[in-house]
This record gives sequence, C-alpha cells and structure tokens, in this order.
Amino acid sequence: MSLVPLQPLIFFYRSDMSHEALNEHTKWATTVRSHQLLQLLCIYLKRNLRVSAAFEALQYVWNSTADPFLGFEEIGKAFERVLSPEEVDDLYSFYIQAVRKFEEESQPRSLEHICRINVRRILLECNRWIPDAVKQLGLPSPLQSYVNLEM
Repeated sequence: MSLVPLQPLIFFYRSDMSHEALNEHTKWATTVRSHQLLQLLCIYLKRNLRVSAAFEALQYVWNSTADPFLGFEEIGKAFERVLSPEEVDDLYSFYIQAVRKFEEESQPRSLEHICRINVRRILLECNRWIPDAVKQLGLPSPLQSYVNLEM
C-alpha cells in the first residue's frame, strides 16, 4: 500500500508541512496504520468543504476495518511536528466525533465489529455483492443494517 497518493492532497491544503515531518510516523507505525493516519489528516484538512461528508467518510473508513481506533497519544505522536498542539486537539476532537469513540490509547475493536468485518470479507472473497448477499443471509433487519455499514 502506497502512502504517496494522499500526500499531494495534504500538501495542497497545508503547503507549510515538511515531507520529513509528515512521514515521521512511518518510523514506528505499520504501513496500514500510517495510511490510516494520513487518511484522517487528509479528511480533516478537507472538512471545511463539507463537514457532514467528512464525518461520513471517516465513519465508513473506521466501520470497514478491524484495526483498533486511533488514540489521542498516537495521533499526537504522529502529527506533533506538523500540527500545533491546538490543531492536534482539534483533529482528535473531529475524529472522535466522527467515529463516536473516545480512546486515550489504541484499544482492540469489539468482537461484534470484528465479526461484521469478517462477514463482509468472506462475502467479497466469494465475489458476492454485499447488500444483496447480506439480504440472502437471512439476518434480522438490524443486523443486516449493521453488516451493511448503515449508520
């Protein structure tokens, strides 16, 4: 997974950031986690275009992965060289509003959520169209909505 496609967007919105500082998190974060951090920053920087769309985008990103939620410490460590302390606080506030989850440190996701992700993954591996395949599973409506990532 390449981190490069997100960087031009980030630099478009914040040309004052250095490449080295922006990539600081790649020294300690996995490639997937680095990408998630950059996705968060990119969506945050674009939020003024349409806040509701930014919240929805973050919700879809975090509802479609089994990875732990980002914690305040992780976000702060990743962006302390590119954002002011106030901006880091604002970024974290934006993130927790969107995902509706407050974590000081990264925590594992719930078993319920991991099951949702695995059902979706298996359906995709079987080349099944998610909304239709979920209906065919015979789940109760609330569970169908949950598996379909309906907010």
